[in-house]
Amino acid sequence: SGAPTSAEQAAQVAAPDTMSEGDVDPAGMAFWDGLAAPSGGASVPLTVLRDALVGAGGAFSHVPPVAVSRLLRYVVRRASNAADAAAPVDRRDWELFMHRFGPFRRCVDKALACLFTGEGESTTLAPWFHGAISRAAAEALMGGASPGHFLVRFSENFPTLFTLVYLKSAGGGAMRNKHCLLYNLGDRGYALKREASLSARDVVYPSIAAFVAGNPGILSHPCYSALYHQCLAEVEAAGGIGRGRGGDGARFGGIDVDDDGSIGSGDDGGSDPDADAPEDEDDGGAGGGGAGGG
Repeated sequence: SGAPTSAEQAAQVAAPDTMSEGDVDPAGMAFWDGLAAPSGGASVPLTVLRDALVGAGGAFSHVPPVAVSRLLRYVVRRASNAADAAAPVDRRDWELFMHRFGPFRRCVDKALACLFTGEGESTTLAPWFHGAISRAAAEALMGGASPGHFLVRFSENFPTLFTLVYLKSAGGGAMRNKHCLLYNLGDRGYALKREASLSARDVVYPSIAAFVAGNPGILSHPCYSALYHQCLAEVEAAGGIGRGRGGDGARFGGIDVDDDGSIGSGDDGGSDPDADAPEDEDDGGAGGGGAGGG
């Protein structure tokens, strides 16, 4: 018989049930290595990667190709121009994607639930996601905003993690930006702490969008990104219905939200990131454990 396909190779590798910032799912890397072997493993054309994921026998054949294309261009690939469909995806791009959204068997569905709204041609990037911007750039974007404004970015110093940035009152009319790391815990979802540091009172959310929706009192006003506006223009040009302009009603990333703002999936209310969130280690804070400063 012939050599196994990249999808078959990936299926032969056991995927972890939980992940930490140091883990990468070997099944995902086996998929990449099988796909990239003809080109020496350095990079894969975006369309080839998309077709391998959603094509017949692909791990995500149930996902519309247009949704995977937007995911690859706006989230996976580090190239600055998301509209350049010809630019390839390199191995480091894919490795970071596995860290952030693994395990492999769920990575596409998980990433879309985390950072996109809508379906098919209407698949639109969440307005609060800014990609790989620096801490300084995030704080500049928040300048002049009021408490409740927030954004999500890739951590500058810890690129396998996400950073939630939100504005809070520091008293006396002063404002302060808080930077909190978000950890991918594999099948469990996302939390403000590493798996080993979680306590019984910590809430783990199925997606980053669910985390945002579960904390409406603190994360009430998204700071819109240039990536979002670019994606929205693409959706509208393709005849899709732009989602996320002024909010997405009672659904965000496929997670039902009750009228009181709590997550409609069994969680007992929001996790309140300001209560005990570790400070983003970009500024030398506590990182994975302990309370954030101020």
